[in-house]
Amino acid sequence: MGDHATFLYQSEPEHRSVMTKFVRQGLERGEKVVYVADAHTPETIAGYLRSDRVDVDAYLDRRQLVFLTPGEAYTRGDVFESGRMLSTMAGEAERTLAEGFAGLRSTGEMTWALRGPAGSEQLIDYERALSEIAEKNHILLLCQYDQDRFRPEFLLDVLHTHPIVIAGTEVCENFYYIAPAELTDHYLPAARFRVCMENLLARKRMEEALLRSMEQLRHSQKLEAVGKLAGGVAHDFRNLVTAIMHSAELLEEEFQEGTQGRTDAQEILTSAKRAERLVTQLLAFGMRQELKPRILDLNSIVGNLENMLKRVTGDKVEQVLMNMVVNACEAMPDGGRLTVRTDNVTVEPGQCRGIPEARPGRFVRLSIADTGAGMSKDTLEQMFEPFFTTKQSGTGLGLSVAYGIIRQHGGWITVDSEPGRGTRFQIHLPAVVAHSLSASQMAPGSSL
Repeated sequence: MGDHATFLYQSEPEHRSVMTKFVRQGLERGEKVVYVADAHTPETIAGYLRSDRVDVDAYLDRRQLVFLTPGEAYTRGDVFESGRMLSTMAGEAERTLAEGFAGLRSTGEMTWALRGPAGSEQLIDYERALSEIAEKNHILLLCQYDQDRFRPEFLLDVLHTHPIVIAGTEVCENFYYIAPAELTDHYLPAARFRVCMENLLARKRMEEALLRSMEQLRHSQKLEAVGKLAGGVAHDFRNLVTAIMHSAELLEEEFQEGTQGRTDAQEILTSAKRAERLVTQLLAFGMRQELKPRILDLNSIVGNLENMLKRVTGDKVEQVLMNMVVNACEAMPDGGRLTVRTDNVTVEPGQCRGIPEARPGRFVRLSIADTGAGMSKDTLEQMFEPFFTTKQSGTGLGLSVAYGIIRQHGGWITVDSEPGRGTRFQIHLPAVVAHSLSASQMAPGSSL
């Protein structure tokens, strides 16, 4: 597929830098390069290349590098003839194939247009024809415009007629491009208005998306910072708790059963074990816990949900599911519907925008949805922070622990909620194809 680009420059250093790279890249890729010179002589362009250690004479000898004048390419008496230009480029494309080159790229200096009957009609006719040539013959075409020599209204038409723009030394996808079919006198004003409106709306959407992404990144960074702090403190605190537990166990052995001293030692030991569980939760949030990842069948975990809720489990993913389900039930004190669902999904790059932890690939998605009271925006912003809770009792560590566990497993959590409209959590975990699973486990509806 061919490309049609324009190069808008304001200085000779810009022109030299871009054109040297454009020509040299084509030559090194085994492509034929046709340069239509006008404001600069072929000797000037050849000098650019020689200064960049390109063996210009060798490329000229084997006709891989060709210099033409506008009169040889597409003008007659400084008047542009689209038919002649079409014939010239079509002929070069045929010769390129016959000569065995890898492709064809051509660039032309557009200052010839300043000497003939100037006007946007001539330009639009020219650029429309070039777009057709590029697509039909698979040519890379680059039109050069010196910004200081062309009128602004002329350059505006240049922007409308090229899908790719090199502004100075920056390559840009052109949001102001208008398709050749719309580039007629009758449709041009309407097309310009449409492009302006589309760009206006697109910019607003991009700004809103950028603000959302920045806010989510800020929140993610805050959670990560809090997690590192919590994990570091918990690590040191665990050493203290371990020492207290060991001393309490030794103290318990010093007293006989039924004595006050033994009772006091047992109270110390019980409190120390509670502290140890708290430390474990903080380490999970801070992603400091040592994990031994293994392949799980989420359908099996969800299927055992009833039994799981009747006991305390040590499995981390089950712990996440239990926390989420318990929270959902507490959000529906008068009853409601709880939906737990698993499915396999492929996350595309565009779906990762606004989610700092997300990445493309195959994942298993676990969804937990309820019809409860929902959450406010303020609650959503703080819900994964440790010790934050809206309950009368509780440590406020359930969701923060779940957040740390899922991130430590290479996944992420998203939540959608509004007051009065319920809440839906979605957990994405990396998918694994386990070849040892039985045929029944691989049946439709199951998830890995």
